[in-house]
Amino acid sequence: MISNELDIVTDTYQSSVKRIAKDLFYLNRKHEYVAPFKVVDAFGHFSIYAHGHIRPGELCIKANGQSFTPAGTISMFIPKLSLVQWDIVSPHLEWHAYVSDQDFAPQFKEPTVFADCISVVNSISDISAWLKKATPLNIFSQQTPVPLAVEIKNYMDAHFQLEIEISEIAEKFNLSDSQLTKIFKNEFNISPVKYRSKIRVFQSMFDLFSKDGSVIDIALDTGFNDLSRFNKQFKTITKTTPSKFKFQPEK
Repeated sequence: MISNELDIVTDTYQSSVKRIAKDLFYLNRKHEYVAPFKVVDAFGHFSIYAHGHIRPGELCIKANGQSFTPAGTISMFIPKLSLVQWDIVSPHLEWHAYVSDQDFAPQFKEPTVFADCISVVNSISDISAWLKKATPLNIFSQQTPVPLAVEIKNYMDAHFQLEIEISEIAEKFNLSDSQLTKIFKNEFNISPVKYRSKIRVFQSMFDLFSKDGSVIDIALDTGFNDLSRFNKQFKTITKTTPSKFKFQPEK
């Protein structure tokens, strides 16, 4: 029998993962940072509803060219394929999250912050019902996006599993490599090379604990044709190995 609980410990965080239902996972993560700390997360084909208690000034959330500094008990819905930057001042941060590949809040197209949070979750429908009644505190809506940058991101999102060189993507949009990088980074605060690495690793993290395939199967499915490169990029971003994200047989 495969366990429904998973513990991941690294030098910078501790995570507990629990399977609530076939299509819903709960995560609790405690971070230990060398503050201040900045990181851009590129989420894959899964949605996240997260919550935590934030002390004044310890966190700034950035997305779609906007910044928001929350305080108190807040929650946040992050749609599939979102880009979010976290500017963290506190060396200690804890959050709780519910993750699914189901689109359980289609009314929110952009990362959205709410005051307060849901207290009890047993299914996706619990989160969906709460979000339908919740009043947004801040919506990171992209007011004046650069159309070309969005086109490039959409293309990369649709083809991130394929071995397409960045130079080939640049050629498709009649750009040089440097032009592509400048346009993308100016809009999303991350280079296209790093973005693709992150979206692949983030997707593989979710697939590792949500699917039955082996580590090599997950690596191949998320665009890594070389297991060594997969392991290296995975560890660079997650600070641990892919096997740590797999539910293990119960002893």
